[in-house]
Amino acid sequence: MNTLFRQNKLIIVALLLLTLLAAFLRLYLLPSHLFFGPEQGRDMLVVRDIVMNHKMTLIGPRTDIQGVFHGPFYYYLAAVPFAIFQGNPLAISIFFLVLQICALPMLYVLVFEMTKDKRSSFIAALLFVFSFQTIVNARWLTHPPLSIPFAILFFLFLVRFLKGKQWNLVGAAVMYGFLGQIEFTNYALFGVIVAAVFFRYIRVFQKTSILILLFSLFSGGVCAFGTYLLFDVRHNYLITKGILGLIQGGGFYKAFIPAAIDTGTMYLKEIAVTFGFLHIFGAVIAVFLILYGWIKLRKSQELTDIVLLWILMPLILLLAFRHSVLEQILIGLIPGWIVGVSIGVAAIWKRYTILGIALLLLFLTSNIVTYVQCIPKNEHVFFQASQARIRYSDELNVVHAVYKRAAGKPFYFQSFTIPIFLQDGWTYLFWYIGMRTYKYVPIEEDKSIIYVIIPTIHDDPFLGLFQKNWYRETVSTWGNMTYQEKIGEFTVEERKK
Repeated sequence: MNTLFRQNKLIIVALLLLTLLAAFLRLYLLPSHLFFGPEQGRDMLVVRDIVMNHKMTLIGPRTDIQGVFHGPFYYYLAAVPFAIFQGNPLAISIFFLVLQICALPMLYVLVFEMTKDKRSSFIAALLFVFSFQTIVNARWLTHPPLSIPFAILFFLFLVRFLKGKQWNLVGAAVMYGFLGQIEFTNYALFGVIVAAVFFRYIRVFQKTSILILLFSLFSGGVCAFGTYLLFDVRHNYLITKGILGLIQGGGFYKAFIPAAIDTGTMYLKEIAVTFGFLHIFGAVIAVFLILYGWIKLRKSQELTDIVLLWILMPLILLLAFRHSVLEQILIGLIPGWIVGVSIGVAAIWKRYTILGIALLLLFLTSNIVTYVQCIPKNEHVFFQASQARIRYSDELNVVHAVYKRAAGKPFYFQSFTIPIFLQDGWTYLFWYIGMRTYKYVPIEEDKSIIYVIIPTIHDDPFLGLFQKNWYRETVSTWGNMTYQEKIGEFTVEERKK
């Protein structure tokens, strides 16, 4: 008993240390490097309406499918830190970052529940700590990264259900609902996983109480689709029509071979970046380890089949639908890739110790090198290279500089943003700082004084040319320039009519 207690104590201490290390890697430079753009501003403005104006919403952010939206669950979660920290974007980002870090011990438990192998579990936890893509997602203030902790919880409940703890099926159903609320595509990706798990472990479902099955369907259905049903009824079935249009060939539809090449390439690229490799060859090593670990362990631990279903079924679905794939819809698969690689490394370690250690060091080193090269520069972090050098600290300094220059006089602002001319990010920051420090906000109706905010464009000649033409043909018509200042990556001009 004393030995067991000491072992459990060591595990807890080790996980605590890993959690602290994960927190450091994710918080490093965040106060200055937080990306706060148009989408972040859009979301925070909605959250502001929920908290301050009690204006509830039944839908979340727009998807890339016309008439289809993500769920509002992200807004409801963000409302908690918004209310506590009075709308501070950095505090809200740290709140979601903490949720990501909490996934680490859950991942350890998940792997141990599946394999009964502490080595595999610790390797998974270690890879999660240093995984470049999990770090990037934890630092990204938006909804898709929450797919990581909810996916881990989903499979943890599912594994426990398959091991005979029937009420855990309810937890898995609720997590499925939250996954879809966070990222609409998760309904399909994890739905096909659920279908595959059902057929693979049908005997377990057949032995499950009808009451538990019905309650799971009900609770999962409410969490997943409750808000959508209410919204659809109120808005002439807008979302239903959007989904039907997608199924019938709307959206980013392609012929099978081009779509398969694009999807396969994107899939492998995301696997590679998850482990810090900026070349697709890293994904080949990862896939080999996943398959090797699954083959070696499945005879003694049949639940490891779940790992393969987690990784494989969404890819098959995406290939079948032949739609272009965006990086963010694969975020829920990141923990599956980590689990698969950890099992593979542990299996090789058990038979070839030196090779197993060397592979683990390879994955850790690639993550660390990529982290050191990219995080301080904000490279390979966001979807557009021209956004990479934008700093949150510079944005705050711009807002303060404008208010100090205005000296209490009414003004408005116009910014050149990426995507072009979506000012929600700046609108939110001017509101947050303006009301908190200067006690007033810009007035759109009064444009006698306009402050123009112009970022420096990098690595995008077309956008740079567009910006120059916009400045020459439009900005120059807004009156005489009476003030100009360079603040980080931004140039701020005051123009008076």
